[in-house]
Amino acid sequence: MPTRGPTPLTPSFRVTRATYQPVAVTAGANTAEAGRSIDDNELTHWASDGVPANAWIEYRFDSPVALNALDLKLVGWRSRAYSLSITLDGREVWRGETERSLGYAHVTFPAARGQVLRIRQVAAVADVDAFGKVVELSSARQSGDTGADQVAPGWRLAIVEADFHGAAPPAR
Repeated sequence: MPTRGPTPLTPSFRVTRATYQPVAVTAGANTAEAGRSIDDNELTHWASDGVPANAWIEYRFDSPVALNALDLKLVGWRSRAYSLSITLDGREVWRGETERSLGYAHVTFPAARGQVLRIRQVAAVADVDAFGKVVELSSARQSGDTGADQVAPGWRLAIVEADFHGAAPPAR
């Protein structure tokens, strides 16, 4: 029977990014539910109310952070591409359309430092299935339903989960 050697004295991985957690979340609509966008529960979400001026959500960090990427799981991720503007302390760091995906949209931008990140929808969305209604598991609960049936398209920014990333801290 093969045996294993001793545990290596050095790490078997290299940290490539830091993840930051906001301390407060507010939104243009349904503010009481805005925290659902960072609750680490894939079965909950936050959505705006369909009014274009209210299609935004804002995340506040306890101190300035250096960010260069977001991972966004958006409601209807298979069928919706969201046109977004992302600002950090009022400076736009990214503008574009998220890709339809089988999960998270990864948004990267040049590193920027700030304390308040805002995601704003800048155009209406429509449902266009990009994956042919693929069924991965037998129930919505097992597969993490995309929520597209619960949140109408249009001017409804809807986020299942948002994660905030920056460069890894320097090694010691």
